[in-house]
Amino acid sequence: MDMTVTKLCRMLDMPEEVICRVQKASEQTDCSTIDGKIEGLTKKTEWRMAYKDLQTWIGPDERGFKMLSCMMKAVQMSYAGYQEAGIAESVFWDTMKCFTRFIKEYYAAFGYYGFDRAWWVGRQLSMQLFRIGELEYEFETEDGKRVISIHIPSDAVLTPKMCRDSYERAVSFIREFFPEAAKDKFICCSWLLSPALGELLPKDSRINCFRKGFRITEWDKESREFMQWVYKRGDIAPENLPEESLLQKNMKEYLLQGGKVGEAKGELVSSPWSSSL
Repeated sequence: MDMTVTKLCRMLDMPEEVICRVQKASEQTDCSTIDGKIEGLTKKTEWRMAYKDLQTWIGPDERGFKMLSCMMKAVQMSYAGYQEAGIAESVFWDTMKCFTRFIKEYYAAFGYYGFDRAWWVGRQLSMQLFRIGELEYEFETEDGKRVISIHIPSDAVLTPKMCRDSYERAVSFIREFFPEAAKDKFICCSWLLSPALGELLPKDSRINCFRKGFRITEWDKESREFMQWVYKRGDIAPENLPEESLLQKNMKEYLLQGGKVGEAKGELVSSPWSSSL
């Protein structure tokens, strides 16, 4: 892939304000002098160290736009890996739009744009994590065994139909491109699996229907990850939490009464929507 930073950002549907900031940061940051570090972001065994090296090289980076400009170069390098593997461009673009999603989540939390997920995106860039339909699938190792972790993007539409489509497409994708993982266990660790949600939402809600596909193996009641996803911020006192949705309202009352939401881990056992797993 050979395109300007501006064109790439537009292909990823980034807001115009962000495109301008990334372009400016790109002009001020000569990433060509660190191609090796950037390429390391696309390697499964190197991306964590490459990120740390890149962070040191960039130095102060208010709101993360210098890092984002370097990440756009890594996106282009990652594209070559997709092409070599024969993976559809639609999967590439759906996966790489995580950058745009993270930028929008930053805006939702703070009221202005920024990028603070550089520590995470090496998974996408190194072809360890792919977005297939509404959900993301990451190849991991847990207790010495390979597993496939399911992640739920913030913009995922968790209807039964959309989840079924994602599961079935993921199975086909893995069988075609990663046959060695075709029999690996599907797991998920998320606040969306918290047993507490059974009390906070209607039993036929999208979230509770999603949870029904998993056998819960662990429940960390002390985790506060849910705050970021339900309330956009993790630093709001319980009494000041917004009540703009049924979940926010019910969860606020539950928390004020001493309830614990946390996050849970589960195994995808018999999805109510898919016969492929």
